[in-house]
Amino acid sequence: MRSNLRRRASGLAAVGLALALIAGACETTTNPTAADDDAAIFVNQTGSRLTLLLTDDPAELSQAWVQITGIYLQGGEGDGNDNGMESGPGLATAAGLPAMHREEHRERHQEGAQNQHENGDNPTRVWLLEGSMEWVNLLTLAEDWTTLVDAAEIPADIYSQLRFIVGGAAIVTAEGGLVFASSAADLESLNEQLTGDGMDPLGAADGKLMCPSCSQTGFKVRFPGGGLVLESGDNIVLIDFDVEDTFGHQAGRSGKWVMHPTLRATDFPGGGSIAGTVSLGGGLTELSACGAADERPITFEDFVPTAERSGGPLREADVDENGDYSIDMLPAGLYAMDYLAEVDVDVGGTPWTISFTATHPAEVNVVNGMTATADYEITAVSCAEDGS
Repeated sequence: MRSNLRRRASGLAAVGLALALIAGACETTTNPTAADDDAAIFVNQTGSRLTLLLTDDPAELSQAWVQITGIYLQGGEGDGNDNGMESGPGLATAAGLPAMHREEHRERHQEGAQNQHENGDNPTRVWLLEGSMEWVNLLTLAEDWTTLVDAAEIPADIYSQLRFIVGGAAIVTAEGGLVFASSAADLESLNEQLTGDGMDPLGAADGKLMCPSCSQTGFKVRFPGGGLVLESGDNIVLIDFDVEDTFGHQAGRSGKWVMHPTLRATDFPGGGSIAGTVSLGGGLTELSACGAADERPITFEDFVPTAERSGGPLREADVDENGDYSIDMLPAGLYAMDYLAEVDVDVGGTPWTISFTATHPAEVNVVNGMTATADYEITAVSCAEDGS
C-alpha cells in the first residue's frame, strides 16, 4: 500500500471547464505506437466534451520537464493571424475543409466576426485550460499517457488550431546529467514540486534552455484535412509530439539548448480499462468519521485505488458513493494494484488524515478494448487530526 497523501481538492483549474486526471473509456482496440521518439497528445471529443491526454517516447535525455499554462482551440476562417499565430500548410481554412462544412464554417465565422466587432473580444478562441498545471516529465510517459483536460464543455464547431502554451521547461541530459532550464524561476518552481513530492531536485542549471513562444502564442497542433470538426458523437484524435525534434543544441551557441515542439494530429489508437468495487470486509460493518464530534463522515469516495504499469505514471481512481470506480484509456500491459493508505481531508478548517487498510489483487492484466476487474475490501479505517 502507498503511504503518500492525497489532498481531496479540485485539481486543474479552468474557466468554465471541468478538468480531471482520468478520461472516459474508448471503444478502439489497438495499442498506441509512436515511432522516431514521438510523443502523443490525445483528444477525445464526446458530444460537446473534449478530453486531452499526453504521452511520450524516450529521447536522448534522462528527464524532460514541461509546465503547461494554457491550452486553447482556435476556430474560424482568417483567425490564424490573431496575436501572431500564422497560418500555414496543414492549418485549416474553409477551402481546406470538407465541402459539407464549408458554408457552415463561413456563416459561423461571419457571425463570430460581427460579435468580435461589437464586443471587442475573440469569440473563436475556446480555452480548454487557463492557469498552470503541475510540471510533467515527458519521459515518464513512454508508451503511456496522462490526461491534461477531461470532458471540457466546448461549442460544436470547426477549429483550425489547437495551441499549447508552455510556461517553462527543463531537461537533464542522459550523458553527464547536465541541467538546462528555461529560466531560474522555472527551475526553482520545478525543484519545489520535486521536493514536495519526495523526489530529488535537479539542482542548479548548467546552461540555458531556449524556448521561443513558450509563454506567448504557444505551440500549434496541425490537423490533417484542413481542420478539426467537433460535432455530436464520438471523435478521437491522436496528436504526435516529436521529441527528437523538440530538444536540441542551438546552432552556433555552444552549451545552449533550444525547444521547438513539433505537433501533428493523427488517429487515436485506443486502450483498455480497470474497474471494480470498493466494499467493507474483515468484519468491518461501517466507516467511521473525522472530527472532534465526528462531524465529517468517511465515505467510499475518500478511498483511492491506484494502478501502475512498469515505467508508467501512477493512476489514481475516483470512487463514487456506491463504491464503484474505473480507470480508463490505459495502455495494454500488467498493472500493479494498490491504494493510498493515507488521505488528507479538511474538517472545519483543520487538517485530518484518514488511514485505510484494504485487501485487493496484486496485479491485473489490461487488454486493449477490454476491462480488467480489481475489487477492494476495506478491513480497517481510522481518522486522526494532523499532529495529534
